[in-house]
Amino acid sequence: MKPLSWSNSLPENRASLRSEIDRLVERGAVGYVRCVLVRRDAASPWEPFFGRIDFAAAGSVSLPPPMDFGGDAQVRVLAETLSGAAIRDRVMAAVNGSDFICENVSFSYPALQGNWIAYWFGGREEAYADGWPGIFASARGHPTPQEPVGSFPSRGAGFFRSFDALLKKVSAFEPYHEWRDARRNQCNLFLWDERARIAAVEPTKDGISVRIEGPDVLSLQLHGTVRSARSETPIETPATSVVQVVVDGDPLVGDLCLLDGDLKTVDEMHWDKPMAAFIRAWEERRDGPAAPVTVVAPGGIVHNRITNTVTNSTIGANAVGHDVSAKGSVKTAGASVPNQAAYLAELKEVQRALLEQEDLLDQIDPRLYEALNQFLRTAKNIQVELQDLRGSQDKILEAFERAWTGQVPAEAKSGLASGGFQFVKELLKSPLTAEVARRLLEP
Repeated sequence: MKPLSWSNSLPENRASLRSEIDRLVERGAVGYVRCVLVRRDAASPWEPFFGRIDFAAAGSVSLPPPMDFGGDAQVRVLAETLSGAAIRDRVMAAVNGSDFICENVSFSYPALQGNWIAYWFGGREEAYADGWPGIFASARGHPTPQEPVGSFPSRGAGFFRSFDALLKKVSAFEPYHEWRDARRNQCNLFLWDERARIAAVEPTKDGISVRIEGPDVLSLQLHGTVRSARSETPIETPATSVVQVVVDGDPLVGDLCLLDGDLKTVDEMHWDKPMAAFIRAWEERRDGPAAPVTVVAPGGIVHNRITNTVTNSTIGANAVGHDVSAKGSVKTAGASVPNQAAYLAELKEVQRALLEQEDLLDQIDPRLYEALNQFLRTAKNIQVELQDLRGSQDKILEAFERAWTGQVPAEAKSGLASGGFQFVKELLKSPLTAEVARRLLEP
């Protein structure tokens, strides 16, 4: 993330906020609001404990359902989608001291009246699962209201064992307890720039191929530099869905930047270490791809019986569970170094499945979810394309053992092994994380 130089002067700070929101509203962005309100008792006014506001394309943000916890409850969850202009006007009115309104509920929101701190982030940044570039801005109020205690059975929206579990669901932050922590009196604003993004960079016979996605690709420019051991190749060309760049030698270091007509950055990609995955991909093109590997289990998923297919792997086959068989062959020459983007995408799917089944895990033991979530946070930081497959597997397994060993009792693990959990299936899809799945399913 890159900090933006918004002034500490309140009028100028608010003008910067308004300008960035206006930019998205003019492009047709929709406003999405979610708020968690708390109160001391039934006679007290509602206070905002957490808020998140997104400006993004229609249909691109999923909100939690509004949650009603009963007439005397200390907690209430509001969620609303309106036109970008309507949400902008509500935000700016509250910034200037008026009450904020969501679902026809009006409440004071002091956090909106403070100085906003803003950061620009790229579409490939690990902390953002949405995959589009944009701006994150936040403002905090003081003091933070008191957290309610106990469990929270809502009417038709699930059971939450704690207030923290409720915040985790509503915030939809991935990862949760890091720099974006919902347990503060803070308003979080996301301004998603969905004009275009650099989706992938792949090796070709003569250099690299840059794939760009988004509705406004043709209105942008792709600039940058790619360096090899023999040359430095400048890039300055109109953007298209695929841009081919000829490079003299293996492209080891470089940067790419999508610019709009005002020369403002839309998205960017940098790498300052040799791209081992690229080098191995060229070797594979020369020597031929690794043989595909197939893992077969009768009946697909039935408890811990899973069918899976893995390609470009240096393991012959992997089978886990009762009544399964594994078939495959190994071709070590030219086997791929893991791709970092693909690896992070796989972890994203594991994380989604884990969040969806958090309540089921909590019924077995809350420590299961905490240990697995800790493992995923650590695993996201492993640079798999800077080492071979075996080295990456070892580091991922080491991260799992650190998060798991001593944290989860044996009886909880036995409940996991027979549960048919989707996140285990997602782990098994990749040769990088299949061994972690096997450990989870061991009796």
